[in-house]
Amino acid sequence: MTSPFAGLDDFTGQTFTGLSLNGEVLDGKQFFRCAFVNCALPESTWKRALLEDCSFTQCDLTRAVVTQLGVRGVRFEGCKVMGVDFSGVSTNPELSFDECLLRYASFTRLSLRRTKFTHCQAREVNLFDCDLTDAEFTGSDLTAANIRGCTLTRTEFRSATNVFIDAALNKVKETRVNVDAAVRLAEHLGFEVD
Repeated sequence: MTSPFAGLDDFTGQTFTGLSLNGEVLDGKQFFRCAFVNCALPESTWKRALLEDCSFTQCDLTRAVVTQLGVRGVRFEGCKVMGVDFSGVSTNPELSFDECLLRYASFTRLSLRRTKFTHCQAREVNLFDCDLTDAEFTGSDLTAANIRGCTLTRTEFRSATNVFIDAALNKVKETRVNVDAAVRLAEHLGFEVD
């Protein structure tokens, strides 16, 4: 398949549908108000690129490289974002994830305030040293997720499943968890819970 990105650097208001471009190099390209629908872009590279007010719907971005990617107002819906290391994206990214497969994804030293992770499979996701103030994990599965060094002020975990937050390793304040998460923490601290 011929790439619609070849020879061009700026894209505005375009919809890309059904692309299958494994390992596509999108370095330095800028996308404004664009939509990606049913696109397979595994192992694509987005170094020093920009995504502003863009959406990805039912796309495969497994192991995409997003070093120095600028992200503002970017929505992922029903996407496969496995193994993506978001740690190198621009400062203060604006992202949301809905019904995404985020297994093995990593977020390190990022401000993810008000970020929504709704109904995601976030198993074994890494969240290290992030500001998750007012973030939401509504309906997400956090089995074996590594949450360490994060600010969890008013972070919403009540309807998330398999949540374990070690209060000694995170800054918790008004952090919202369900009874199962509270029991896990109590058992971790050596309590026997009836």
